[in-house]
Parts: sequence; C-alpha cells; structure tokens
Amino acid sequence: MSPLRRFNPAQLSDDLAESLATGREAVLADLLRHVENNRDSRPMQHVQLVAPRGFGKSFLMKLLGIELRRRPGLLVVTLPEEQRNIRKPFLLLDEIRRLLEGRPPADVVVRWSAEDKAWDLAAATLDSAIAERCPDGFLVAIVENFDHLLATAFRDDKAQMRLRGLLARENGRLMLVATAPRAPDSDYSRPLFKAFARLRLRPWTEDDGLAFFDRVRQSAGEPPFGEDERARARAIALFAGGSPRIATVLYEVLQTRDAISAAAALDKLVDELSDYYRNRIDSLSPRAQDVLDTLLRIGEPKSQTEVAAAMGESQSRVAEVFRELLADEILTDVPATRSRATLYRVTDRLMVHFYRTRLLHVGASSLEAIADFLAAFFSAEEQRREAARLRAANRAEEAAVFENLLAGKVAPPWWMPRPDAGASPAGGAPPSATPDGDPEIAALLVKAAELGKRGGHDAAITASRRAFARAEAPGGVAGQAKAPRGWWAHA
Repeated sequence: MSPLRRFNPAQLSDDLAESLATGREAVLADLLRHVENNRDSRPMQHVQLVAPRGFGKSFLMKLLGIELRRRPGLLVVTLPEEQRNIRKPFLLLDEIRRLLEGRPPADVVVRWSAEDKAWDLAAATLDSAIAERCPDGFLVAIVENFDHLLATAFRDDKAQMRLRGLLARENGRLMLVATAPRAPDSDYSRPLFKAFARLRLRPWTEDDGLAFFDRVRQSAGEPPFGEDERARARAIALFAGGSPRIATVLYEVLQTRDAISAAAALDKLVDELSDYYRNRIDSLSPRAQDVLDTLLRIGEPKSQTEVAAAMGESQSRVAEVFRELLADEILTDVPATRSRATLYRVTDRLMVHFYRTRLLHVGASSLEAIADFLAAFFSAEEQRREAARLRAANRAEEAAVFENLLAGKVAPPWWMPRPDAGASPAGGAPPSATPDGDPEIAALLVKAAELGKRGGHDAAITASRRAFARAEAPGGVAGQAKAPRGWWAHA
C-alpha cells in the first residue's frame, strides 16, 4: 500500500517525505531563493503557490518546512490545511503566534467586544514573539487554501488593506507563503492585487510518475519493477494525468493482476475520490461545467469547433471557457494527426472514469467502462489470456471487451501508449517506413517506433509530432503521416 494513501503529507515523517519527493526540485529552489532574498530585502517578497487541487501543494509545503527548519536565522510555522475556523482577520495572526509559541488551541478565542482593536494588538504581539525567538531573523508562515481565507476572513477591502499594510512594512518580520488553486491576488480592483510573487506547479510528466513509483517501492523495501510491471506503471502514470494525488492512489492498481481486480480497484478509488472530483467540478464556472459535460458526452478528443457545434454555439463563445479549463488543468490540448486542428481531452483519466460511471452511466459491464485503460494496462498476450479466462468462467460480456480490443473493434487508447508499443499490428516494421515517401518523415517515424520499443514514449511522441507537422506542411507528403495504425498514430 502506498505510504501516501490518505493524502496527508503533514503526517509523514521528514525522512519519508524527502525520500518520496519527485519532480518539484525547481519550484522548491525558487521558494527557497525568495526566502533567502528576504534576509536582506524590505519590504519582504511574499509568495503564492498556485496549482489545481491534487497537484501536491501540501506535499511541497511539507518539504519547504523541512528545509527551512535547517537554516539558521529563520522560524517557520505551517497552519493546518483547513482554516474554516479563522473567520476574523486578527485570528490569522493569533493562530500563527499560537503555533509559533506552541500554545494550546484554547488560548485563541474570538472576543466580539474587542474586534476593533484586535488586529493591531495581534500584529504587535506576533512581532514581539518573533523578535524574542529570532532577534536577527524572521518568520515564514505557510498558509494553505489562502483563497478561502480571502473569501471569508478577508472578504472586505478594509480587511485586505490591513493585511497588505502588514505585508508591506519596511520593518516586517513576517513572510507569507500561501497556496491556492487559483491566484488569489489577480483582481486589480482589490487591495491585495499583485501582493505576491507567483509560482506555479506544473503537471507531473510520465517520467515523474515512474520516478515516484520507484521511490515508493524503494521506501517499502520492494525490488525494482520488472519489465511487465514497468509497462503497467507507465500506463498508470499517464492515466493519472499529471496529478501526484491521483498517481498516489492509482499505485495500488499496480498490485492487481487481472482485469476484474483492476476494475474493482478503480471503482473503489472513484468511490473514495468522489468528493474530490465533485469539488473540482463545482469549482468551475457553470459554462465550464457545461463544456466539460459536452466533451465527455460526445467523446474525446474533440476540437473547440466540434464542441461548439454540439452545443449549437459559435466557437468564439466557447473559446474563453476552454481557456478556463486549460488554466485549471482540467483539459489538455493535443495536436490532431490528420489536420491542423487542436484537440482537447480531460487530463485526469480517473476523473473521466468517475464522470462516465457516476454521472453518465456509460458501459454495460465494469470492464467496458475502462476499455481504454485495459488496452494500455495489459499487453496483447495478456489481453488474449484474460479473454480466454473470462470466457471459460462464463463471463461473456467481460470477455467480449478484450476480444473487441484484440479484433480492433475498439479504437486503441489515443491518450497513452501501449506497453507493447512500437510494432505494427502485424508485428513487422511500422507502415510509415516506406521507401517512396519523404525520407525525413520515414526516418522520424522509424525513430518513434524504436523509441517506443525501448520505453522512451515522451521522446517517441515528440518525434511523431515532428513527422506529422512536416507531412502537413505545404508540399508535405500528408498521406504518409496518415498511414500508421500503431500507438504513434494517436500521439
């Protein structure tokens, strides 16, 4: 079982957290650079870390706290991830001081009669507490879900002006590192506009996901992946859509060895993550929810033009909504292989499974709903064995899913490479390697096939896209790029 199973990095030991750290080295270095620069700079530069839910903000804050506690002249406190009890501005400062001083929760309570003077008193006592413990340094306060605080405790301009005044002091001793799904200081009409330097967390790459799985196995004392296990791990890494949280929970699917167990594991994960996905969907604007629903109803990937046509709207009207969905990492854009159009798909494939099974009720059997996942998770030989096993067990509907995959009646999963990628359906050379076309296109596609065989799928996809771009250019041999039917045809 994954040591991060319940997504609470705060409960991890420092050693375990550092042993699992993956793909965030550059952002952590940027955070530390801002902290070090504040030793000699006033007013201090405060930082906001922006990323969708599930992208590892809490885990990165755990790593930041570990590193800061090792450095002289610095204090650090991390507020709990949820701060729904902080409903007044001064309570934020009082809670930071309580954690700094290690006092019990009962020491911080709301006093209605003293609210007018409470902010100034809280700021003064916090300054004194910092100076007492670190005369020549300052305090870094890590505040997660800062957008919620702005919408509640600091919702009016007067409260935001007080906070901005505190953050902009020339003699300031408090640095704020805040996290949020969206930039909380982007409204130019509000007092906190551009009060923070902004850093973003990007989705994990396929290689990041694989590296994380390697670290999980090492931390558990397990041997490295074998060849077949690594192929499944690659499928899982891509299915997660770049989300560390989803990669973490999907790790358990790697322990399954048959289709029924894999389907049951995915269904269990969807049950456990239902609130997470509902919150992600509810955080979108109503029109973004409409576009997402339309895309998943008509099938991915689709262009903006196709989605707009399905909705009976103009492309210009849906374009702004697509920008929102891309900014929130809900959608990912992919180039079409047979035109210049840009296509869009949902980034997190487990989210698609949630939507299809819980909202749209797609799939007559548990396996039909995850046919694209099974095509990538099981090799062709494993698919044949599963089909035979299920047929022998009188599970005709489930067996038919694999039989249809093997017969080519179900399109191969365009969103991830197969474990046995690289060969043509007949097992020979890729059909792109023909002698009568553009030799550069042929060379690129042969290179893509070879990279796929060796597991270098990111590089293989890049090579394929270069070939397609050359073929579609004026005078290009477009037909040659349309010929492939292996996994690279969907890159």
